Amino acid sequence: MKKERLTTKDIAKLADVSRGTVDRVLHGRGKVSDKAREKVMKVLEEQDYKPNKLAKALQANKITVMAFLIPSPELDEYWQFAQQGLEQAVDAMDLFSIEVASYYFDPKDKEDFINQSQALLDAHPDGVIFAPFFYQESIAFLTQCKEQDIPCVTFNTQLKECAQPFIGQDLFQSGQVAASLIKKSTATKGDILIVHFDESVSNALHMQKKEAGFFDFYSKPENAGYKLTTVNIQKDDASELFSYFDEVFQTQKGIVAVYVTNSKCYKVAQYLANNDIDCLLIGYDLIQENRTYLTKSTIDYLIYQNPKMQVSLAAKNLADHLILNKEMPAITFLPLDIIIKENLDTIK
Repeated sequence: MKKERLTTKDIAKLADVSRGTVDRVLHGRGKVSDKAREKVMKVLEEQDYKPNKLAKALQANKITVMAFLIPSPELDEYWQFAQQGLEQAVDAMDLFSIEVASYYFDPKDKEDFINQSQALLDAHPDGVIFAPFFYQESIAFLTQCKEQDIPCVTFNTQLKECAQPFIGQDLFQSGQVAASLIKKSTATKGDILIVHFDESVSNALHMQKKEAGFFDFYSKPENAGYKLTTVNIQKDDASELFSYFDEVFQTQKGIVAVYVTNSKCYKVAQYLANNDIDCLLIGYDLIQENRTYLTKSTIDYLIYQNPKMQVSLAAKNLADHLILNKEMPAITFLPLDIIIKENLDTIK
């Protein structure tokens, strides 16, 4: 049993005592028999906990507030998985008194991000879990956190300028992987569309890095012969979006593949399906509509960014740092999982 996952329920089971007894031993309150106390302490020692550090943290009975700053899960299903990862992590750390203060912003509204990040700073949390979104504003926010001595761990997008602990994937490599999959899966060379949805690319570092990796792959002589075109789409209305694609596919007859740099791949899939267009399609993440079109083979590949695991690890590392004074890893890169129809059911 890994020590970081040990809960009061686990301790009680291993020590053959009640959960209430474990709580009283750890918090130094109430009456506990010497025999029961010895059994609990023995379990803690066997699980390689440092009793003094753990006891000190627990006996302080301090509520640790972790702030969570992400795009609203109600506006984008992708962030619902991030929220689930946080909830699971906090549930697994029930030895400690942890409260989560969530701050959600509209991913299309830079001013809303500024307002929510300022509200977070005004609340003075003990630590922050943050998904950098608007590039310049994210740097400003992390700089303010540093000035206020608020520890932060970032996920989803790495901002090297701020040197904050990061958990996620190598986005440049992610773009290269997508490019390689297209080359391996297309019988003939032709045009490739790189599609950015719903965000200002000039202020969205995650899209820039993916696109840079994609272009880098095709810049090599052995991968020459493809024409790459970047498309930035800010349209929400389906009819307007389809009209836009009508124009694109009419003017570029030789399109062999489309690469969507975020979780909105299903929007292209819907157009391809409605117009019976045979074109390789690759995007990101397992939101429900993407899963549906992957099952129908309209989407060929999805690169799984695993936001649930990203946040779960971020919460654990931050809690260990705030409560047990452990140093957070500077960078934790997660693997780039390639999802196809045949292995979709293995990812829940």
